[in-house]
Amino acid sequence: MKTILDLGMKLRVAYNHDRELIGRLKEYREYVDSVYIASNIKIFPTSGALVKEAVDWDRYDEEAGCVIRELKKSGIKTYLLLNATNFDPEIVRGYERSELRKYLRKMVKEYGLEKAVIFSIPLAQRIKEDLPELGLEVSITAGVDSLEKARYWQDAVDIEGICLHHRLNKKVDKIKLIKERTGLRLAVIANDQCLVECPNELCHDNFATYIGHSISVYDCFFMTVLKPWDVFHQAKIVPANLKHYKGILDIVKLEGRSIDTSKIISQVINYSTNLNSYEYPDNAYRPLAYPFYHPYSIKQEPASVFEMVSKCKNDCDNCGYCEKIWLEYYGLTKDVYYCIDGYRKFHKKRYKEAIESFEKYLSSRNKTDGSLYYHLGLCYRYVNDVEKAIFALEKAVQLNISEWILYNFLGSLYRDKGDFPAAEKSLLEAIRLQPDEWSNYNVLGNIYSFLHQREEALKMYEKALSFNPEAGYAGRILENINRIKGT
Repeated sequence: MKTILDLGMKLRVAYNHDRELIGRLKEYREYVDSVYIASNIKIFPTSGALVKEAVDWDRYDEEAGCVIRELKKSGIKTYLLLNATNFDPEIVRGYERSELRKYLRKMVKEYGLEKAVIFSIPLAQRIKEDLPELGLEVSITAGVDSLEKARYWQDAVDIEGICLHHRLNKKVDKIKLIKERTGLRLAVIANDQCLVECPNELCHDNFATYIGHSISVYDCFFMTVLKPWDVFHQAKIVPANLKHYKGILDIVKLEGRSIDTSKIISQVINYSTNLNSYEYPDNAYRPLAYPFYHPYSIKQEPASVFEMVSKCKNDCDNCGYCEKIWLEYYGLTKDVYYCIDGYRKFHKKRYKEAIESFEKYLSSRNKTDGSLYYHLGLCYRYVNDVEKAIFALEKAVQLNISEWILYNFLGSLYRDKGDFPAAEKSLLEAIRLQPDEWSNYNVLGNIYSFLHQREEALKMYEKALSFNPEAGYAGRILENINRIKGT
C-alpha cells in the first residue's frame, strides 16, 4: 500500500485561520479532497474546536472567500460548517428573512462556496430549497451511528454524504452496511480524541455552540487515565488501519481547527503516505495530560488490537483482552495500578490517599514521568506540605523540562515558601516557554507586588490582562492595577 489514494480515499483538513496552511496544502493537492472552515460566528454559531481569538469576524467573509478561491485553483473543495447543535429556532422558522440566508447566498453566489456541513434536518431542508446547488453533508454532531439514521437523513434531504458518529469508527461492518444500502459518500474523523461513549457529549456540543469553543468543564482526558486500555475502543484510527476501510470510506477527516499549521501538515503526510504507521496522531494534547503508561503518551497502538476491537461486543468486564494487551505490549508491571489508583484518588480530591498510592508506586522503582510528580506535587500542596510539593515539582521539571505549567506551579510554591528569587526565576522560565499565557505574568506580578516593586508588578498585571484571562481573574487583576495606580 503506497498512499491513501490506493485505498480509494482522500483527506479533508481543518482550516485553522492561518492562510499559510492554504499555500502548504497545494503541495498535497492530490491527497486532499477538501478543507472545512468555520462559519462567521456573528451569523451562525460554531461548534467543536476552539476558534482563535485573533479572528477579525467583521472581515472574516472576505477571508473565507479568499480561502475558497485559492483552494479551488488547486482543485480542493471548501466545506462551510453549519453544525452547531444549539441555535435560535427562528433561523429555521423564519429562514426566508434570516441573516443566515443572506450570508449563505453571498458565500455561494459571490465567493463560490460549493459545500456545507450541517447538523439539523429542518435547516438543511430550508437551505436546500433555497440553494439547490449547495452540496450538503451531515455532520458528526448529528450522531448518525446506524443505517436507520442514515436513511432518515437520505429520505428527508438531498444529501451527498455523512460524517459518521465516532461510535462507528471501529465498527467496520456497520459502516460497510451503511455504504452498501445508501450509496452515500462516507467520512469519519480519524484523529478524533473523543470518548466513544462520552456521557458529556451533548453538553459539550451545546457549550461549544454557546461559547464558541470546545471547553466543556468536563475532564474527558482524565477518564482514560483511569482505564488507559479503553483507548483501543476509542475513535482514533492510526494510519496503518485505514486499509480495513478500503471500498467503504471515501473521506478521512482530520480535526485540528485550533492547532498549528506544521502539525496539520504533519498529519496530512502521515495519513496520506505513511500507511504502515501504528503511531497515534498527536492532535493538541495538553501538557501532562497523559501519564507514561497511557497509549497516547507512548503514541503507539498494538498492531493486533484493531481486528479484535472492530468485532468486539463491549463486554469489557468479562473479556479483559484490551487490559491484558495494554500491560504486555507496553511492558508494564502490575505495580502500575498503584499509579492509576493515585490518579483516581486525586481526581476525587482525596489527596492524602492519592499521596499514599503514588508513593507506593514510586517505591517500586519502576518508570516515572513528569505527570506523576506534577500530580504528586499538587497533592502535597493541597495538604499544605510545601517542602514536599517543591521536591516533587523539581523532580517533574527534571523529567519534563519543557512544560511551562511546571515552572508556573513551582514559582507559586517558591513564593509560598518565601524564596522570591527562586520564584522569579521559575516564572521567567515559564514566560519564556509560554509567552502568551496570562497566569505566568499574573503570578510574577503578585511576587513583584509583595516585594513592593510597583512598576514591575504593574507591567506584569497589564501584560496578564492583555492575554484575556478568565473573567473572575480579570476582575482581580484589574483591581491590582487600579490599586497600584491609586485609582
